[in-house]
Amino acid sequence: MTLKIRVLTFFAAILMVTTAGHSQQVKTSQSAEATLHILVSDRGPNSASRMPEGLEAIRDQIRRRFNADNLMLLDSYFGRLGVGGSGEFKSSIKFPRGSGTISEAFVDWRLVELGSVADAFSAQNFRFGFRAVPTLRTDDDQTKPPGLINLESVGVSLNALSFPENTPHLLGTTNMPDGVGKLFLVLTVRHAK
Repeated sequence: MTLKIRVLTFFAAILMVTTAGHSQQVKTSQSAEATLHILVSDRGPNSASRMPEGLEAIRDQIRRRFNADNLMLLDSYFGRLGVGGSGEFKSSIKFPRGSGTISEAFVDWRLVELGSVADAFSAQNFRFGFRAVPTLRTDDDQTKPPGLINLESVGVSLNALSFPENTPHLLGTTNMPDGVGKLFLVLTVRHAK
């Protein structure tokens, strides 16, 4: 009798380990697609009003809430990461000619510990960093040595956030270092297909 109990216990343990391993594989194999849109306002009279499909409602919300009539898409960034995982993205960005002194910048953003429940996502941390390179104009001080550039930094850091799936979500705003424009950070996350 004891041998039968040991054999049954052994098979039950193997079944539990196999089931737990399979459950863990399914959990870690879920993927999500994150898209960060950076919208900018007040970059001069010739700003284009191009906007990706699906951002009309958030654009109207930003216009009403922030009185940002001259709003355009500056750039979009896409990343795919595992649910439960983290992602870090770095890039450079060029600005259209406008009335500001910023011509290009370096962008880095990250999502930490992306979680998923039903039709919503959460993250332990979202960080957006922006280092701008000012354009030197002819009226700048010509006594400065050429090639000396100071990078101006701005950013947004948020902890413990949640947002609906596949819905553009305004995460935060920050002013451009030159004081001319404002950046709007819009995140959309959905389960990967």
